Amino acid sequence: MKNAGILIGIICLCLSSCKYKSPGNDDHTRTHLLTTEKADEENVLPVNPFVIYLDLPGGKVSQEIHKSENQTIEVVFHSGNYDTLHAALFSDDDQANISIVGIIRPDSLSEGPFGRSLTYDFPMEGNYRLVIDENEMAGESWSGDFRVEMELLCKEDREGMNNF
Repeated sequence: MKNAGILIGIICLCLSSCKYKSPGNDDHTRTHLLTTEKADEENVLPVNPFVIYLDLPGGKVSQEIHKSENQTIEVVFHSGNYDTLHAALFSDDDQANISIVGIIRPDSLSEGPFGRSLTYDFPMEGNYRLVIDENEMAGESWSGDFRVEMELLCKEDREGMNNF
């Protein structure tokens, strides 16, 4: 009986030690850098920001971003009292494979894909994530500079909407 108790204890120790996983060693974990610091004089964001927080003073912003190959970029912004988002992506590279692949709402539901531009009515106020990535159906991985332009609109403003 005493030997059975010792055997059960050894088995429990072996099983629990086999399940131990050192924190931070998961290759699938991706850390998002939370920065909007300027990389240089040209107002281009650093190469590796996975998440970029943007303020939209006056409801508008135009931001240069550098994207590495296979890098997904999330632009986080607050909808405030606005009703609609109009966003577009621009690049001097005619072969730029970039797309707005989705938008993640404050309630964690997502919608998309959208392409190079979108007009989106906010169902609620809060922080939204504009997800920018390569269009997997359109071709190869892409690296380069692009510009995201965003404009927040109220219902009254939509009729005179600025089409980027």
